[in-house]
Amino acid sequence: MNGGDITGDCVLEFKLDVLSN
Repeated sequence: MNGGDITGDCVLEFKLDVLSN
């Protein structure tokens, strides 16, 4: 994980959340 890419992390979590539903 990259500590400098916060936006990318948010997008990843968002995508995982959408894929879960």
